[in-house]
Amino acid sequence: MSHSDTQPEHRSLLATLADLLRALCLCSVFVLFALGTWHTLSVFQAFGKIVQNPTILSESVDAISQMIDAETLTIRIAGELPLQPGKVLAFLLLFGWYLVWALLPIQIVAVCSRILLRGFPGGDKKK
Repeated sequence: MSHSDTQPEHRSLLATLADLLRALCLCSVFVLFALGTWHTLSVFQAFGKIVQNPTILSESVDAISQMIDAETLTIRIAGELPLQPGKVLAFLLLFGWYLVWALLPIQIVAVCSRILLRGFPGGDKKK
């Protein structure tokens, strides 16, 4: 038995190991995709509850207002009249936080879907 006869068996073993690792990685990406999709749907359900009953935001806005001490906060614009943003600033911060909360799972789903499309044989062929 020569050295060249064992080489194809060795390549076959490496190819099998590579295929196994690829399948394991694709399965973990699929799980991440499923979790991201579930979280995205829960975010949209939470937004739906907020749209139906906007008064549920009042506790969160009050908490952020106390955290940043919005009642005593003043902003001078061009040295003129001081502007007191109060709860408006607290609401804008809360809205920004919710926007980040919504965009993160959407981006996770987008990246996972690209990986899954390219990971399977014949996926994402450019025509």
